[in-house]
Amino acid sequence: MGCGSSLAESAPREVRKVVTALFCDLAGSTTLGEQHDAEVLRPLLDDYFAIARHAVERHGGRVEKFIGDAVVAIFGLPVAHEDDALRAVRAGLEIQNGLRARNDGPAIEITARVGITTGEALASTGRTPLIGDVMNTASRLQSAADAGQVLVGEPTWRLVRDAVAAEPVAAVVARGKARSVPAWRVLALAPVSPERTRGLGTAMVGREREGGMLAASYAHATAEQRSELFTVLGVAGAGKSRLVEEFLASLEDAEVLRGRCLSYGDGITWLPLADALRPALGLGGFTAVEDAAAAVRSVVAAEGQDAAAIEAGLGGLFGLPGAGNAQQTAWAVGRLLAARARVRPVILVLDDLHWAEAPLLDLVDHLAAWTEAVPILLLCMARPELLDVRPDWHIAHPAAPLVRLEPLSPADTEAMVDGLLGGGALAPEVRRLITSAAGGNPLFVEEIVRMLVDEGRIARDGDTWLASGEVSAIRVPPTVSALLSSRLDRLPESERALLEAASVEGQSFSVAAIEALVGDGTQPVSELLRALVRKELIVRDRDAGRDGYAFRHLLIRDAAYDAIPKSARARLHLAFAGWLEAAAGDAIAEHREVLGHHLAQAHRYREELGLPDDSALRMRAARALGEAGSRAFDELGDAPSAARLLGAAVALAPGTDEAARWDWFSEIVAPGSGRNVDRDVYGDDVADTQILRRSRIAREQQDLSSIDLAAARLEDERALALYRTRGARHLEVSVLMFLARYDVYAGDVEAACVLAREALQIAEECATRAHVEGAAADLLLALTAGPRPLGGIVEEAGVILRRWDGRLGSRWVLCRRADARALMGDAPGARADLAESARLAASLGLQDDGLELEVEPVIALAQGDAAGAASRFADALAASGSQTDRQLILRSYCRVLVDLGVDSEAERLVSPLATSVVVEERATHRSLLSRVWARRGDFARALALGEEARALVERTELEVVKAEVALDRAHVLLAAGRAEEARASADDALRRYREKEHQVGARRALAVLERSSTGG
Repeated sequence: MGCGSSLAESAPREVRKVVTALFCDLAGSTTLGEQHDAEVLRPLLDDYFAIARHAVERHGGRVEKFIGDAVVAIFGLPVAHEDDALRAVRAGLEIQNGLRARNDGPAIEITARVGITTGEALASTGRTPLIGDVMNTASRLQSAADAGQVLVGEPTWRLVRDAVAAEPVAAVVARGKARSVPAWRVLALAPVSPERTRGLGTAMVGREREGGMLAASYAHATAEQRSELFTVLGVAGAGKSRLVEEFLASLEDAEVLRGRCLSYGDGITWLPLADALRPALGLGGFTAVEDAAAAVRSVVAAEGQDAAAIEAGLGGLFGLPGAGNAQQTAWAVGRLLAARARVRPVILVLDDLHWAEAPLLDLVDHLAAWTEAVPILLLCMARPELLDVRPDWHIAHPAAPLVRLEPLSPADTEAMVDGLLGGGALAPEVRRLITSAAGGNPLFVEEIVRMLVDEGRIARDGDTWLASGEVSAIRVPPTVSALLSSRLDRLPESERALLEAASVEGQSFSVAAIEALVGDGTQPVSELLRALVRKELIVRDRDAGRDGYAFRHLLIRDAAYDAIPKSARARLHLAFAGWLEAAAGDAIAEHREVLGHHLAQAHRYREELGLPDDSALRMRAARALGEAGSRAFDELGDAPSAARLLGAAVALAPGTDEAARWDWFSEIVAPGSGRNVDRDVYGDDVADTQILRRSRIAREQQDLSSIDLAAARLEDERALALYRTRGARHLEVSVLMFLARYDVYAGDVEAACVLAREALQIAEECATRAHVEGAAADLLLALTAGPRPLGGIVEEAGVILRRWDGRLGSRWVLCRRADARALMGDAPGARADLAESARLAASLGLQDDGLELEVEPVIALAQGDAAGAASRFADALAASGSQTDRQLILRSYCRVLVDLGVDSEAERLVSPLATSVVVEERATHRSLLSRVWARRGDFARALALGEEARALVERTELEVVKAEVALDRAHVLLAAGRAEEARASADDALRRYREKEHQVGARRALAVLERSSTGG
């Protein structure tokens, strides 16, 4: 079974990415614009834009857009780098420094503010705008900065805090956020290497053999007076830098020259060597060309007749005129190092050699073969990717030691944890969790411990470290996430797709499953697996046989899984479940728990995306988990697991399957079963299952033209009483919602609101997302129909939104608030709510479900565009899914059609409402038809229908419908020539609309009043 994706797929795809956003805006740009005309202002802006673009692009970012005088840039797209946050900060400081340099002299100065933050966004592998709150937060930080400042948010600060000097400033109040945003002002880059030397406060563990080999290589170079190459290979975080620092700290008489290869920048071929040789030449970090030339000339003068050639060769490192070619540069560097080594041993440290360009690697080859009798140690650090660039690296230097830093053993990892915590006992289960998650990577160990301490999840109590927060699962720390995302982004598409599919199965995975999920025959899966093993991302899983592999670290698995959009996760989990069922065949009973997990995950992500509820999928998941629970107890005797699985089955089963849910309840707590979990909550008696079944049937048969409302209410009230007796609070919600709807159907709005509020409260307490959304939507709809002013409804929606803090369910509330705002005449506010709803949907990769479409016609009415409203109502009606949504749209659509005089279509559409159990629908049917018959000249029939409509709503709390019925009656009376009576009816409608703050209706009522006054 495939999942619809290809390992070689090259088309754009949506991905979840952690990016760093930089927002730069001119300070005082309004004043600048007022003081200078366009002819003066344009060159200033050109200077500013050029400085900003150059700084961003030089550090590997991309300018996303220009907005007025604002520059918006992104770091981490299309490919993430482990230092994207630091790159953004460097670019921000460079912009400020560039503007200061530009202002040195010109009469008109320009200054800017820079805001930077890091966060998750939904992006595309194609060049399309990304969606996420990270952009908005960067903008708010920029607005809060003073001229010339760079402010960073907390996520960025955590990623760069060891590489910059920064000070905290007042938290930034950001519109749309429940809490203010912590911020730091960046003062400068730290005076040490921006790459952190981690863990130097603790003893190094598990690297004794490698350290001994390095010391032996140096001893051999000094004893034999020769050039020696030593290479340290290891994945990021394996401890290469720590190993080298420990070695260098043990030396007393050696000249250490250091250079680091960068992954980005222009003209960086020789930069590592230039940086390494600056101290030997007496040069600082930024030196004028003429000063560099003088320094080179002075140092090589002692080389006699070769001085000119050496000077020319070294000139290539510093961009000096008359510089030699690459071969001359290699020879000149060798001569310079040899000259230094005659005085004392020289150690040339080249870090991140996997980023080196070919000429530099050739130069290292040349130096490794240097024949002059001088002690030189070429100490190179690189990731395994070096062997992808130079597969023959070890072959070319067979005598040169090359050590691979393997993961720490569990014992060494635990020793490192103890060292990081400064001694003190740590709960064994927490230590084991850290050890398992880190997979022997020293950086991962340190960052996990650091994160747990920073977040207060472990805290010191005397000589003991205690868990003070939730530590049952460990998420990827931001620093590690940046590093792993960078690695994964640099993989070929086919290898990354395989890792993502594998992450769905778990830390361990099988070749057969991967081939079923993503194999398409274009590239053998076995070939891709070998490549990923070579890159030390996965390993053979010896416990699983020849077909098994595993992620080298759990955090690599988590990083791969986190990069998958929710829509793709849902598809992959469902595809894996299908493969598992087919592969297991008759043995599927043994795999029911795994099957249920993947089906449940597929449902979960569909639910989070707001996709239509797939009751069949939910029931498949529930039955798999239910059967796994039964097996856990009956065959394995594992009561805790049985209760957990059966409870999950109960939670998943669709609301229409209360009988199945209650059967699982009874299985958990049946007398004599030994399953005592929640016995006090659910009780032992399951004889009332029939009540649940009758309640379910009553709800399934909700044809609003034929339902027996009294019978349905009775069955649901019995079900509600049963749930309350059992203490099954989360099951009360759907019943309360239906009871609330029955009250709305009858026009008892206030009673409905009480029930809807209770449903909402219980749903929020029980964290049942779908019911939270439904209860909130039902509450706001009831309030809109009832007597409460629309302004109060807008306020109540705001309270709910603040409580939910941007969760997916917010879309329903945003759309209901947009509807209320539109009716109040606030079209801009309504559009803002719809835009926020659409943004929220897009950020989660949702398909267009037409939710916002329902409000568009109301906005058109608020703007006086009845024809546009009719067109939009038709679109919304076509896109509507549920009967409730369709009926809501239909009533408003027919009213607009009647206002426009499209009587035949309105009459056709409104006819099914004639026998509805919903009072509002029956009243709307009669009221609208009264206007149709009045236009046909049958005033007697029209007035009779109007009276029927008024009688239907007279004793209800449906204030909006009462106003509409009164206004329709005014139209009929005016057409019949009874202007005085028409005016009175229109006055009544106007009063009701105004009390409701219903500006759209009030405007229509005023138009009828004006016509009745003029006899029109």
